[in-house]
Amino acid sequence: MGVLAFSIGATTLAVAGIVGGVITACSNVSTGLLRIETPTAPCNLTANSPALLEQRITWNQVGQQGPTGATGARGLTWRGPYSPLTSYAIDDAVQHLGSSWVAIAPVTGGCGPAPIGNVCINAAAPPNPLFWNLLAKKGEDGAIGPSGPVGLNWRSSYVGSSSYAPNDAVGADGSSWIATAAIPPSGCVNPKVPSTCVFNNPGANPSWQLLASIGDAGATGAQGAAGSQGPTGATGPQGPAGAAGSSGPLYTKIFNGPNIELGSVNGTVGVHTEVAALNLPAGAYQVTATVSLINDASFVAQDNSRQVQCWLGGFPLGVNSVSSITIVPGVFGWGSLTVQGSFSSASAALHVPLMCDAGSIDPDHSHVFAVSALIQAMPVGSISFQ
Repeated sequence: MGVLAFSIGATTLAVAGIVGGVITACSNVSTGLLRIETPTAPCNLTANSPALLEQRITWNQVGQQGPTGATGARGLTWRGPYSPLTSYAIDDAVQHLGSSWVAIAPVTGGCGPAPIGNVCINAAAPPNPLFWNLLAKKGEDGAIGPSGPVGLNWRSSYVGSSSYAPNDAVGADGSSWIATAAIPPSGCVNPKVPSTCVFNNPGANPSWQLLASIGDAGATGAQGAAGSQGPTGATGPQGPAGAAGSSGPLYTKIFNGPNIELGSVNGTVGVHTEVAALNLPAGAYQVTATVSLINDASFVAQDNSRQVQCWLGGFPLGVNSVSSITIVPGVFGWGSLTVQGSFSSASAALHVPLMCDAGSIDPDHSHVFAVSALIQAMPVGSISFQ
């Protein structure tokens, strides 16, 4: 809501209540006094007394729109930097060679018939006065300013054997330094005599001025996520052998004669001789036996060879390993056989015999004798036989 002040004759009135540019007031028909009409104080249009009778008056705060004015002169169209390939109309304005220009005639874009190298030349380009007028001339160059201070000469990392001039700058121990005076090399007249040494490195020679100090170490960053597991590495060398474990009980049977002639076997018929036997308590065992043999060289009749075989356990063969040796008849000599076998019993004691026989034409004599034998039994899981 605005406030309106106006004058009627010599009387000035203030009227409030301008809404939307329309003023509504009540005029007393007797006195001509005006007042603003409000919802709580409407105009009294039906009063019986002439002194109270009013009439409603409305008028606009804003006057009627006047006629359209004459068209103004055409302004410039700014086209930016001039290009010889672009066409321009009258009143187009461009920037060229540091000045601004306005076209006074149409300009056709394109290169001339004889371009210089790869440069496009347009004969109608500014400042051709047939096509362009100068809008704003490029300013003149200013006066040359005073010379600035001498800048530093970066010499990279400090080298003790080098000389440095004023304003030479180097890096040393993570910081950078500038020489404020001539600095000679560092060195020693006699390296073995410290008093003959001169050190001119940054921090030692006061002619070095600190430019930038090494920064403090940053805070430790957060630990990154665990990476994927890499491939399995090559197998490392075998470690040293561990200490030998304790031996289990070793059961032994030794036979040292008298000599026992082996049974004679002719084909599948014959006698199998028990050379020695080992009695064991119930359990599981690995048994090995070695027997030494001697040949009776005096008996050679009809014998081409004498095949001797030994095994552990009873007959038939094949329950455990069988070892055999061929003894040449008629030649005195020694031989030995070694056999092994596995035996077990959950509750009953075990009788493990060492059995041998020899092939011979003589059904009563093999002429091969067992001289000695050794039987050893190791409980399963213990170390090997010695």
